[in-house]
Amino acid sequence: MSAGSSGGCFASTTFGTPVGDNADISPRWASETFAQPGRRGRQHWVQHMTFEGTADGVTVRSYWKVVQGRASTNTRTLNAMGFYDDFCVKFDGRWLIKEKRIYRCNDETPLPW
Repeated sequence: MSAGSSGGCFASTTFGTPVGDNADISPRWASETFAQPGRRGRQHWVQHMTFEGTADGVTVRSYWKVVQGRASTNTRTLNAMGFYDDFCVKFDGRWLIKEKRIYRCNDETPLPW
């Protein structure tokens, strides 16, 4: 249900195929993401969340953007943007993300609305 237990699914347009059902989901994503050069000064902003109840849990959609500040030029730039679709379930009295899909927007991305 969480990154440290089986049963979850993590899908990102960065990987191309879903990664899931193992404890390596978060460490793999983090190590591949943060291994890229130029990561200092980035902030990940998540906003405009919507929640929709289903028979099995809750579907959450949120929009994100990555902004990077550069001290040398005193500038901020938008590096990436997209949206998440999370499917949450109640497990042992706690809400957990069972499935997370990350979509990075570009000029060819179908709009989610």
